Amino acid sequence: MPRRRTAFIGALLLLTACLGDVSVLTKGKGEDRDKTTGVQDGTPLSLQLSPKAALAGTYVQARIRVHPDVQNRLLRISVESPNYFRSSDVMLNGADAAATHVVPWRARPAGSYAVVAVVYGVEGERARSLQKLELRSPHGGN
Repeated sequence: MPRRRTAFIGALLLLTACLGDVSVLTKGKGEDRDKTTGVQDGTPLSLQLSPKAALAGTYVQARIRVHPDVQNRLLRISVESPNYFRSSDVMLNGADAAATHVVPWRARPAGSYAVVAVVYGVEGERARSLQKLELRSPHGGN
């Protein structure tokens, strides 16, 4: 069974490489500010956005922190809205992986975005974080 999952993750990596660049993680307000759940062993996963509020087209930088663990294999970052979807994968080399990953996001249109970061291990999903970002039009409205 682990061999199938490894092959599946490899196929997803190849598909993601064909789709393009990485996307951003976001910081919202209130109860949506930081929805993080650990699956299996509760691998810590944190997201920070700079700036926290932005106009459409503004450069936004996300900082993703993943606690290094021997079972970590993949960090998947996805962003979506009703008219947009993009996801990217970052390979994690277990306990030797970098703890911090910086992801730039440029020139996205105004709108509401849901962003998800997921850490995968050999046995599947280990941790997940969901956050939201509102990008406002510089001309008012959304």
